[in-house]
This record gives sequence, structure tokens and C-alpha cells, in this order.
Amino acid sequence: MEKKHIYLISGLGSDERVFRYLDLDAYSVHYIQWIPPIHKESLAAYAARLIKQITTPDPVLIGLSMGGMIAVEIGKLISTEKIILISSAKGASELPGYFGFFGKLKLHRYLPDFLLLRPNKVFYNLFGVYNKREKVILRDVLRDTDPKFARWAMDAILEWDNTETRGTVIHIHGTNDKIIPLRNIESPDYIIQDAGHSMVFQQPKLITTLLKKIIG
Repeated sequence: MEKKHIYLISGLGSDERVFRYLDLDAYSVHYIQWIPPIHKESLAAYAARLIKQITTPDPVLIGLSMGGMIAVEIGKLISTEKIILISSAKGASELPGYFGFFGKLKLHRYLPDFLLLRPNKVFYNLFGVYNKREKVILRDVLRDTDPKFARWAMDAILEWDNTETRGTVIHIHGTNDKIIPLRNIESPDYIIQDAGHSMVFQQPKLITTLLKKIIG
């Protein structure tokens, strides 16, 4: 029997390394690669260009954080079997109010590159990472992120105005997510106790078991 095709989309400032501890050998795994954004491109327009990387019909999309928002936008354009969101948002209404505040100030546009993605106590606290292994993962992906891409992505998220989803969307969220608090999420399908925004590599066995249950 042919393996199911699943497409994983990482979050802002990260790549496939954040999924490294998941055991998904039962599936044919594809990692969506970030491409250079066009100036002032919306999240929806960017997602439309990523569709070229999806080469199988009715895929399972798994999106982490910003990757989940991208998955939602892709799901509005092509047929999918399932869209699984991890530590993400289905629409603009699920993003916290402070996103709008920072969106108006546009502070991220003025920070120098060395500060924009610099790992520090604030970053570690927001992402809920505290031990050495977790900090190394976050530090490495932040270090390798293009500041220009990060600035565009922040703008695109802050200006995201999505109000709809299409297809089967399944939402996994942690109770301790400080970036997108659980209280903002409307009807999450699976709630992970004591898990933060980085639960995909902090609790990989639990997330793996849950993904296998959902994907089938």
C-alpha cells in the first residue's frame, strides 16, 4: 500500500528541524520550503505560490504556528484530506490583541538585524523553552533565518485578515502557549496540558501519537 503523503510547514524563523523528533516514517513526508517573498505580499498570495511544491492530490497538510496559517490559506485553494494546525490560528480573530498593537507600531521594521532574531530570555520565555536542548534548537533556527524574510512574515501575519477555513481542519493547541494563548482559540480539537508554543519538539512522542491518530 502506498504511504499517505503529508506536507509539513514550519513556523516563522524555523524550518524542518523543528519536526526532527517526530516519528512519521509511516508516511511519505514532504517539507514545504520557504521561498523569497514579494514586497508587501500577503500571506494568502504567498501561500498560493507555495502550492507548486505540493505534487500529490488531496494531501494532508500539517502547519506549525505561521505554517498553520499558510496551510489554512492553501486549503482554500486546493482539495485536501486534512489540515492539521499545531500551535497556530485558524483566522485573524484567534490572534491575540497585542498583535494589532504591534502591527500599528511596526517596531520590527526598525530593529537592527542582530536584535530582530537574537535569542534571549524574552524569546525563550515566549516560546516556552527552558532547557539547553530546546534553547539550542530555537537558537539555531533563529540564527539561520533571513531577517528580510522575518520582517516580511511579521508584516504578513499582523495584516492577516482571514475569516474562513475550508475542508477538514483539526486544531492542536497547548494550555501554556504564550504567543497564541489558548483562550483565543475557538473550539480547539485537542488541548495539550502544560504545553507551550514549542510543544512539537518538546513533546514529540505525544504529538507523534496524536498525529498518527488524526491522519490514520
